[in-house]
Amino acid sequence: MTKLVRPKRKRKGDDDFVGKIRIGALNKVFAYRYGGTPESYVFPDDDAGRVKILLDHYAWTNPLAMPRVIAWRAPWMDEAVT
Repeated sequence: MTKLVRPKRKRKGDDDFVGKIRIGALNKVFAYRYGGTPESYVFPDDDAGRVKILLDHYAWTNPLAMPRVIAWRAPWMDEAVT
């Protein structure tokens, strides 16, 4: 007779935690690339691909922050959307 094994339950915040670490790492990489600190860098207007990468990670962890991220990191995109 085989014994059934229940799959291990994931804690609720595990995926969010990994996503937040990844967003922090992306902010550090982009700040190094564009100069400034992780809080103050801005993407140039021809770099929509990297904005999309950052927004994809925010979509998994905190989708309500996406408009704020666009306003901070890509103010030129915010003007194009409105």
